[in-house]
Amino acid sequence: MVRHRSAEKRVRQALKKRMRTKVYQGNVRSKIKKVLQLIEAGKTEEARVAGRLAESAIARAVSKGVINKRKCSRLTSRLMAKVNRAAAVTPPQS
Repeated sequence: MVRHRSAEKRVRQALKKRMRTKVYQGNVRSKIKKVLQLIEAGKTEEARVAGRLAESAIARAVSKGVINKRKCSRLTSRLMAKVNRAAAVTPPQS
């Protein structure tokens, strides 16, 4: 149990920040999972669109200070490389 008012405030602030962080991280994770599922299913065009949405979510998390910008670059690069590889392997859908 904290004794000082400033420590109580820091506990409240840390809780708010933790909740905000969980929301953004969960959003990023779910968008990445969706892209990977679309790649597995062979839906490359949908994966490409979902990849752009995932990239946007990752960049938003960086702007909020949830993840590091280097991690953002790494995640985006690897995700789009997977999408591009899948697009090169599968023929265009009609």
